[in-house]
Amino acid sequence: YERITDCQYCLVPKGVGYTNGRLMESFFSGCVPVILSDAMVVPFDQFLHWPSFSLKVKMPRTTAEAIALAELVEGIPREVGLRMHEA
Repeated sequence: YERITDCQYCLVPKGVGYTNGRLMESFFSGCVPVILSDAMVVPFDQFLHWPSFSLKVKMPRTTAEAIALAELVEGIPREVGLRMHEA
């Protein structure tokens, strides 16, 4: 967990079921989860406004899509990322 706490964004790939442990790891480590699944169900969504502190995008299937995802995350303005991190 030492390295994950140094990250501002953490990739959360699709797991076997509708959620996975990486989501909880990123949540509790304090980084902004980047959820790579359209189907992942986030816990406590009736109590937590997930879009205020996470990103949800489709899982990249190609190298070009992975590069586009990296560019998307890199392009998030610093102040937006800080707000998400503090939320």
